[in-house]
Amino acid sequence: MISLQIEKSFHRAWGALKPEPRAQVGDFLRKFLEDPSQPSLSLERLDRIKNKGLWSARVTKGYRAIFSQNGDQYALLYVDQHDDAYAWAKVKRAERNDRTGELQIVTIPEVVEVPPISTAAKAATKAKALFDDAEDDYLLSLGLPADWLPTVRKLKDLKQLESISKDLPEELAERLERVAHGELVTPPPPAPAGPAALETPEARRRYFVIHDASEIDELRDKPIEAWMRYLHPSQRSLVEATFSGPAKVTGAAGTGKTVVAMHRARALAAQGKRVLLTSFVGTLCKNLERSMGVLCKGDEKARIEVLTVDAAAAAVHKLAGTKSGFATDDDVYKGIERFAFYAASVGDAEFLWNEWQQVIDAQALVTWDEYRDADRRGRGRALGAADRKKAWDCFQRVLSQLEAARQLPHSVWLRKAEELIRTGKVPNRWDAVIVDEVQDLAPAALRFLSALAAKDPGNFLLVGDGGQRIYRNGASLRSAGIEVRGRSRVLKLNYRNTRQIQAASELLLRDGADDLDEGTDDRKGTLSPLGGPEPVFRGFPTRPAMYQHFTSEVQKLLKQGLAPKEIAVFAHSKALVSAASDALAAAKIESSPLEKDTDLSKVTGVNFGTMHRAKGLEFKAVFVLGVEDSVIPPASLVAKTKEPADLEALLIRERNLLYVALTRARDEAWVLWSGTPSRFLAPVLEAGKGSAA
Repeated sequence: MISLQIEKSFHRAWGALKPEPRAQVGDFLRKFLEDPSQPSLSLERLDRIKNKGLWSARVTKGYRAIFSQNGDQYALLYVDQHDDAYAWAKVKRAERNDRTGELQIVTIPEVVEVPPISTAAKAATKAKALFDDAEDDYLLSLGLPADWLPTVRKLKDLKQLESISKDLPEELAERLERVAHGELVTPPPPAPAGPAALETPEARRRYFVIHDASEIDELRDKPIEAWMRYLHPSQRSLVEATFSGPAKVTGAAGTGKTVVAMHRARALAAQGKRVLLTSFVGTLCKNLERSMGVLCKGDEKARIEVLTVDAAAAAVHKLAGTKSGFATDDDVYKGIERFAFYAASVGDAEFLWNEWQQVIDAQALVTWDEYRDADRRGRGRALGAADRKKAWDCFQRVLSQLEAARQLPHSVWLRKAEELIRTGKVPNRWDAVIVDEVQDLAPAALRFLSALAAKDPGNFLLVGDGGQRIYRNGASLRSAGIEVRGRSRVLKLNYRNTRQIQAASELLLRDGADDLDEGTDDRKGTLSPLGGPEPVFRGFPTRPAMYQHFTSEVQKLLKQGLAPKEIAVFAHSKALVSAASDALAAAKIESSPLEKDTDLSKVTGVNFGTMHRAKGLEFKAVFVLGVEDSVIPPASLVAKTKEPADLEALLIRERNLLYVALTRARDEAWVLWSGTPSRFLAPVLEAGKGSAA
C-alpha cells in the first residue's frame, strides 16, 4: 500500500478553495490512495522546471495537485487552478536534505526577494550580518540547503530573516530564528542514507499521513481543522509522555496548548481509558467537543466526555441524589448587600464581596472557626479577630439564607462532590482528566478534579495561560494541593498569531504572566512562523467615526475574499457589541452573535460578542472596539474597588481580557477607540504601533 502524506501547504491551499473544487479534491485523494497510476489522474513529471522531483496530477479539468514521489512514498504539496499550481511549482523545490534526511519544500533562492535593511537597523548592526558568528557547516547541519547559504549570509536583521521564513521549511526557519536570537540550537542527528524521513517527530509537524479513505471523508469538509493534525515535536512529546503525577503545560496564546490537550485525550482514549476533557466555560467545551469529533475516530470519541467542571460535578451529585444546587454569584452578592450592615465598620458590600470570593468561597469555608483561622494572604488589609467576627456575622446570615433556599455556596457544592468521589460513595466514571484553560478554575474546582484523577495522577494534565486569566476565582495549583514540580512545560511556538500580532499582544503583558503555580512564566523565546501586516491601533474623535472605519475595513476584507464567518468583532460591554451589530446591519453586512451554545461551523455572518466570549476562539481577522480608558477597565468598577489588592487584581483581569481578545486574531487585527485610549495600550503606543485620535 502507498504512503500518502499531506503537507501543510497542500492542506492550507485545499482549505482556501471554493466548496465545489474543495469537494473534488477529496474525490481526487480517494482515487490517488487507491491507485496513483490510474490514467484519469494524468500524472505528469514537471521536467520543464529546475526541480525534477516534482509531479502534477489532475484533480479536475481546471485544477492540478503538485506532489513529490519516492518509491511508494507520495507527498502532496499544493493544489490550485492549473496555471496557479504550475506557477507555484515553478519556484519551488522538493528534495531530501542530505544532512537531516528531511523532505524539504523550499523556494528557489534566485527568486527570493530580501527587503532592504532600514536606516535605523543599519546603524544599529554596524554592517554586521545576522549569522556572522555561525560557521557554514553549522548552518548546513541545521538543514539549510547549500544554495541558500549566500542569501542567509546577507541577512542583517530579524525582519529580513522573517521575510524569507515563508520560503523555507518551518522547522528550518524556526532553527535559524532561534540562532538569530542567540540560542545554541542543537542540529538534528545526521541522517542515514535512504528516502526522506516522514515519520520522525520533526517531519510529522508538517506531514499528516492518510491511511485509508475514511480519513479523507473526515478531512474533506473540514479543512479548517488542519492545524489540529500537525504536531510540533515539543507538543508530541507531551501527548505521548508517561508522567509520574499531575503535569502542567503553559504558554502564550496560540502556542497549541489546547491542541496538546485534545491529542492527549485522544491518545489516552486509544489506550481504552475513559477520559474527561473539561474546562470552565461552556462555549469552549462546545467547541472542544466539535473539534474532538473532527480529530477522533468513533471508538476514541465514545470514550471521551467533554463537560464543564460544573457539569461533571452535577453528574456526581445526581448519582448521589443530592437535593441542593449551588448559588449563583448574583444570589450571593444580593445576600451580602442585604446583610452588609452587620459589618459596616469592617468594609462596604464591595469589600465583603471580595472577601467572600477570595477567602470564604476560595477555601470553601462554612463555619466561624474555619474563617477565624483562614489564610488571608494577598487580601491587602489585615483583619483582627474582632473584625473577622463582624464579617462572619454577615457571611453566616448569607449562608443561612442560601441553606433555606436549598442552595450551597459554589465552592461547598464542589467540595461535597469531591468528598463523594474520595469516599467512594459515588463511583468515578473517568480514568483520566484533561483540563483546558485551567487558569480560570477556583481551588474547590481544582480539588474536585484532582479527586477524579486520584487513581492515576499521571493521567491528570492541566493546560492554561496565566495571561488569559479573566475570572475572579482563578487560583494556583499549589493552593489546591496539586504538585507539578518536575512535570511543567512551557510551549514556545505560536501557531495562531502572526509575529506582528504576537509581538503587540505580548507588549500588553510586559510585566509577565503568572505560571499558575505562584511563579512567573518564562515567555522569552516564543516564536511565530507566520508573518503578516502590523495590527492596527487607532483612535477616533467620536464613536460614530470609529464604527464607520470599522465597517469600511470589514467591507474591504470581504472584497478581498475573506468569508464573513472568518471575521469577529469584540467589545467589553453588551452595549458596545450591540452598537457594532447595528453598524454592520446599517452597512448591509450579515452578522451572527456569539452565544453560549454557538456552533461556529454553522455561522455564516461576521461574528460579534463580548470579550469574554472570545476565550478559546480563533478568526482570521479580529476587531476589538471601544478600547477606551473608561471602558477597559470599566470606570464604575475602578471607582467602587477601594482596597489596593482588589484593584490590582481587577486591573490584571481587565488587561488579560484585552490580551485574550487581541490574540483571537490569526492574520489581521484592529484595536479601535474614541477619546482616551485604555491605559493598557500604553506600552503598545509607546512602541509606535498605533495612533491616538
